[in-house]
Amino acid sequence: MTVQIRSALAFDLPEIPALERAAAERFLETAHPELAAAPPSMTGAVLDLALREDRLIVAEQGDVLCGFALLDQRGEDGWLREFDVPPAFGGRGVGRALLAFSCAWARGRSCTRLTLTTFRAVPFNGPFYARFGFCFLEEATLPPHLAEALAAERDAGLRDRCAMAMAL
Repeated sequence: MTVQIRSALAFDLPEIPALERAAAERFLETAHPELAAAPPSMTGAVLDLALREDRLIVAEQGDVLCGFALLDQRGEDGWLREFDVPPAFGGRGVGRALLAFSCAWARGRSCTRLTLTTFRAVPFNGPFYARFGFCFLEEATLPPHLAEALAAERDAGLRDRCAMAMAL
């Protein structure tokens, strides 16, 4: 079954937190199992704003949502703020399709690169993005949005976080 990627619609919003929770279950088999029990970060207010600003995209197969991405723009940087595909939909091209659409979204806003923060060593994080052309960024050269995001993540107790970017 093919993956369809589209801008989120209002009726999609109630499903987004469940997708985030299901995707977090993958962390049970990593050095960060506590993340599987963390509450979703995608709250109503965040989702409502992203929907209004056309920064929330969803993946679906048939009529089932199977992933989403929350995007933002900071100057010439597109910023992939959240990217979730539950394990039940892994290996079906959902992540690849969401990532390609995210790049197109950023290009359509004249961004020169797509950026993100992630775990450096978790296989479905840093190594996943590296396979698609993202490069690890040196902390001394980070733009403010990524430096602030990493600082907030570390303050929340997350370790082994890094920033990555892909030229568009």
